[in-house]
Amino acid sequence: MKTKVGVIGCGNMNQAIVLGLYDKLPDSFEFITYTPSKVKAQSLAEGVNGNCASTPEDLSGCDVYLLGCKPQQFGEVAKDFSGTTSEDALVVSILAGTTVETIKQGLGVSSVIRVMPNTPALVGKGVSALYCEKGLDPLNKDLAHLILSSVGSVFELEREELMDLITPVSGSGPALVFEWTNILASFLKSGGLDEKQSLDMAIDTIIGSATLMKQNATNLSELESLRDQVTSKGGVTAVLLDTIAEEGQKELLQKALSSAKARSIELSKI
Repeated sequence: MKTKVGVIGCGNMNQAIVLGLYDKLPDSFEFITYTPSKVKAQSLAEGVNGNCASTPEDLSGCDVYLLGCKPQQFGEVAKDFSGTTSEDALVVSILAGTTVETIKQGLGVSSVIRVMPNTPALVGKGVSALYCEKGLDPLNKDLAHLILSSVGSVFELEREELMDLITPVSGSGPALVFEWTNILASFLKSGGLDEKQSLDMAIDTIIGSATLMKQNATNLSELESLRDQVTSKGGVTAVLLDTIAEEGQKELLQKALSSAKARSIELSKI
């Protein structure tokens, strides 16, 4: 028997999870998608041989709900789905800042797992941080791991408040990488290299460096060692790193991460 999955919200993250799951286990899950406008829901349903729901009631009886609306919309979603979700259904939520207790009360369910995925899930290279309350049925935890591992790596957190800590890194981190890549590519382009070469060189530098880290850095000391291997005293890299330090860029980034964490905490109070 297939596991029946209700997909509430069909933005990039829920799309990535559903498409990844269908790609790896096409015969294990049945999908019912829902958005108020139906446009994205219909498109996603067609891509996974699923069904597009016309009303929230069409999602009643699902085994799992992938909750992917905007955090600010949860109150309205909870009203729409009141009485639709069964108490023993598992809710896997990707809502930033929205606590397990808020979701349990809003949807009238007893099993909620919070997840912070990121956009590389779109290419099967996502990072998902997962939190579930102690005492949750181990089968539900295993099911959540199965779903999320279909689009990348999964890290389980012991305390819910850690979700606010990791959100600026795993959730917002890709935006930082994209911005740094843009800076590298734009520097090359401004010096006369054509745009495609500039972008390809910047991207491949990021990919190569990330691969080197993945294969050789198991702790922060080894990561620093990799950095030092590139940095000759008085050389080009040393000047680059010294300039960044002198401009206080490390402190600026730490401040930005702290501000993002604070925003995640604010969202939990909305």
